[in-house]
Amino acid sequence: MKKIYTTTEYKKRNKKRAKDRIKQTLLNKAKAKTKRKRLMGIPIVLQREQRDNDRFESLKAPANFSFVENTVEILTYFETIQRYINRRKPVLINLKDITNLTNDAIVLLLAFIKTPKITKSVPIRGNYPKDVILKKIFQESGVFGVNGNENEPKNYILTRQNKKAEGGIANELIKRATKIVFGQEARCVGVYRALMESMANTCYHAKPQQIAHETWWLTVYHDKVHNKVSFAFIDLGVGIFKSSKMTGFREKLTSFFGITDNRDVLKEIISGRKMSSTKIPYRGKGLPNIYKGLERNYYSNLKIISNDVKADLTENNYEKISKEFNGTFLYWELNNTNRWTS
Repeated sequence: MKKIYTTTEYKKRNKKRAKDRIKQTLLNKAKAKTKRKRLMGIPIVLQREQRDNDRFESLKAPANFSFVENTVEILTYFETIQRYINRRKPVLINLKDITNLTNDAIVLLLAFIKTPKITKSVPIRGNYPKDVILKKIFQESGVFGVNGNENEPKNYILTRQNKKAEGGIANELIKRATKIVFGQEARCVGVYRALMESMANTCYHAKPQQIAHETWWLTVYHDKVHNKVSFAFIDLGVGIFKSSKMTGFREKLTSFFGITDNRDVLKEIISGRKMSSTKIPYRGKGLPNIYKGLERNYYSNLKIISNDVKADLTENNYEKISKEFNGTFLYWELNNTNRWTS
């Protein structure tokens, strides 16, 4: 036996090491026992799911999960998700504690997690709200892979994804919406035009190399309590004010009128007043036509969010937001006070 093993110092150190190992073993057993008690009665499938979820970074969503009502906080939340994605960290979108939900936030979430250039193949999961009503809305949306019944006449979300204007989809959505709101399938010229213009504007607001490749997303939701159908449309291009076709128009507005604030730019786009008087070659008629639909009472509560502007066109309120949204979002509602024909 080597002399070192017989020294007092070695024996003292070895004895301490043995005690530490016994202490750690007992601690591990206590932890395992506590864990078994905690999991007692929980099905194995759910236990496995929980272990799998532990790999993901849980990011708690804002309690007011509404893009139109809580715009800046929602955008901040998505920025946080993006930071984790950029670090290749799997993300769990934690919706358990949300207390308010609107379908505009659902379509934003859907577009976000279904766009490969955003998620970069990083695993993303989500859970459902504890609130039973909000949970049902999310399950119907199919955001996390569970689809509701699209033929459900009372309370549904219908989601569509495409890369061009689709008249067939617009007609299908209008038939569903009018049957719910008016009690029969009807024609809504204004809603049809708004849908087609929104789809077409996806290409208009894209980068030149992305035209015909941008994807738009749309949800249609029936609010049973207020008997209204809301339309939420989104594309994640560069937004209205950063599109290549808008640059020249902005420069001319600045040159003619000194307009540099995007809120004023949007007002001029919507109204078309100075464009016609100065013969500025602005060809995009989509947003002015959509606004005309509001003026003619084809739909209500029209809102637009793009880049650093949030506009409530019903209230003629144009707000500059502190968090930029790189895309274009439109929202409107159909209720039984709006115009329709049989």
